[in-house]
Amino acid sequence: MRQDDQHAGGGDSRGRSVDATFARLLGWWTGWAVRRDWADGSHEFVGFRASERGAARFARRDGNYWRRGPWRPTAYAVVAMTRAGFRLHAQVQRCQDAGCPGAQRSAGERIGVAR
Repeated sequence: MRQDDQHAGGGDSRGRSVDATFARLLGWWTGWAVRRDWADGSHEFVGFRASERGAARFARRDGNYWRRGPWRPTAYAVVAMTRAGFRLHAQVQRCQDAGCPGAQRSAGERIGVAR
């Protein structure tokens, strides 16, 4: 934000607070998410984390949770994506879009799923 755009109240020329502007920018923050693939070809993103290591840890714990049930993910992949993209994708049910992050990964790059 330019210096002359700031007002005495801490906002910009459009009346937005500096905190609101900062919050909008955080939406484009890049982090790591876990792509969970299902047998029907759909996928979802879960476990958005700041670090790749944190996302991989989430994937292992999530795999342990699903291992006990009758329905299990077929694969996991840790992928880089923006927080905004993660939130937007959460609104999509049973996504099968090949353009989503992690779709091109080979089986060797995916995190194994215990059976």
